[in-house]
Amino acid sequence: EETVQEQEAILESEDSIMNTPRDPAKILPYPCDQCENLLSTKEALYVHKLIHEELKKIPCNEKGCTEFFPNNKRFTKHLKVAHNIEKKNDNGMFHICDDCGKQCTTKAGLQDHIIKHSKEKKFGCLKCGKK
Repeated sequence: EETVQEQEAILESEDSIMNTPRDPAKILPYPCDQCENLLSTKEALYVHKLIHEELKKIPCNEKGCTEFFPNNKRFTKHLKVAHNIEKKNDNGMFHICDDCGKQCTTKAGLQDHIIKHSKEKKFGCLKCGKK
């Protein structure tokens, strides 16, 4: 638990950043268990925790990803940056080829497409076996 002096230091640093006057003698006895914020009332702490919940409203469902997002805009940006998925319209998500920009509706479709950019051939001739 922080001392009054530590709380005053926090308030002074916030005052200099936000340029708003504060009462340095004000004690903030309600710490948030999810971040470093200290709040003055139980009600303020309750509202503050609601904000944390809202920030984790939309989960990323990509395999192995545990990120959460407060809104679709941030979620869509995450999909594009972290997973190379771009939302083009309300009907679906698209996986984008880095080489040519082709949009595929599935990750497997994109993987099949990427083979076209390599020397690797997926299928062979049934008569001679050449790929």
